[in-house]
Amino acid sequence: MYFVQYYTYWFSTVSILRNRWHKVISRCMKVVVSLVY
Repeated sequence: MYFVQYYTYWFSTVSILRNRWHKVISRCMKVVVSLVY
């Protein structure tokens, strides 16, 4: 039971981090595209 709780906690943390990272990457890509073109 403890292992399942730990796994769900880790999975939610990873998904949140991935979401933020995706936002940062898309923002940087917009800046790069505006600079290049």
